[in-house]
Parts: sequence; structure tokens; C-alpha cells
Amino acid sequence: GVTWNREESALTYDVWDAQRRTLEAVDTDESDIVAFLAGYGSGKTVFGARWLIKQALEYDGSRFLGMGIDFTKARDTTFRVLFEQLPGERTGIVTSSYNGPEQSPLVTDYNRQSNRLTLSNDSVIKLGSADRWNRYAGDEYGAVHLDEPSHYGEDLHDLVEMIGSRLRGVDGPGTQLWTLTGEGRN
Repeated sequence: GVTWNREESALTYDVWDAQRRTLEAVDTDESDIVAFLAGYGSGKTVFGARWLIKQALEYDGSRFLGMGIDFTKARDTTFRVLFEQLPGERTGIVTSSYNGPEQSPLVTDYNRQSNRLTLSNDSVIKLGSADRWNRYAGDEYGAVHLDEPSHYGEDLHDLVEMIGSRLRGVDGPGTQLWTLTGEGRN
């Protein structure tokens, strides 16, 4: 579940044991990449979205990247799930200007053309996809969530190398969180 305390501006998420262990691993300075490997329907994408929102809220005015397999899959799963993890009503339904992530008290803007979510603390979450891995080459991020990277295809190595070089210049843990199943390319 998600709990939003408006008076304290506190956002709290429930996690289960495997997610808690992954949080402990990703919160250390020991790893550049931490993977949460679990089965279908186990909450991997939810976990990654919650982690990314947490990072964006902790580092005011910074930049973060949430990435899916390709734009269509990312829009229909990775991005939708991220929007659903925001406090507020109808945040996951992107149908018009009166629905979607803008309904969250944490969001000041959602630019649909640029796939850019701006939070109330001026942090930005860029929503991306791996189908054109080099489109993020000029940007900088505090952290990155890669959803289902085992399905990113032959360019995964190049993408991971490039993303790793983008974790600089802005505040954040400088970590990649991968959420993936055991299926696909590893």
C-alpha cells in the first residue's frame, strides 16, 4: 500500500521481505547496479517505481531516469505503474489534462511530449525506453531504474555502459536498480 501524510509531506510504501533486502543492498555505496529478480506479478515494477520516486523526493532539484523495454511497453506498464505509485486519485489514468500524474500533490508538471515528470521539489523523472539506447547520452541522472533489462536486446551492453556514464553531475545515489524476471536474455 501507499500512505501519503499531507501534513508531514511523508510518503510511505509497504514492502515485503525480498524488497526490503533489495532496498538494503541498493542503499549501500557498495554497488553500482542492484537487481531485484523475481517472478511474474511479484511487484518488481511497483518496487522500482517506488524506489525511483523515493530518490526523486530525497534529492531536491535533481534528475532521474525510469526506463522500460520499448516506448509502447514502457508507456503501458513501467510509466503507468510509476504514476499509480504517486499519492492522489486517478494518477495512473493518462487520458486528458484532468487525469494522470498531475493529480498527485507531489507533481507540478507532466510533459507528455517530453515524457518528463516534475515533482514539487523540482526533481525531474525522465521516462525513457531502451529501443533507442543512445538518446540519453547527453543527460545526467542521480539514479536510474531499468525495468526488465533482460529484454532490452542486443544493445543492453552499450546501454548499460552509457547509462553508467550518465550517473554524475546531479544529486542522487548514482545507482542503477534493475527489476527483472529470470526469463529472457541474461
